[in-house]
Amino acid sequence: MHGDSWIVYPKNGKLYSSIRLEAMRDGIADYTLLQMLAQKEPDLAKELCRQVVFHWTLYDTDGDHFRAIRHQILEKLSEK
Repeated sequence: MHGDSWIVYPKNGKLYSSIRLEAMRDGIADYTLLQMLAQKEPDLAKELCRQVVFHWTLYDTDGDHFRAIRHQILEKLSEK
């Protein structure tokens, strides 16, 4: 098995988030931003998706490139 499936860990009566939970949270935020962009500029949203996801199981794993795409989304959403 590759790691465990827990998203939080208990310690001293508190719950601490796992890296898995943080990654899920980031993914949900990215999806929300992309949906917001799709309402404003659907063609741009599709193109930015194509630059990161090439196929169901083939996608860009370059963190710097992904952050650059996220930055483009945020920039576009901040325009009036």
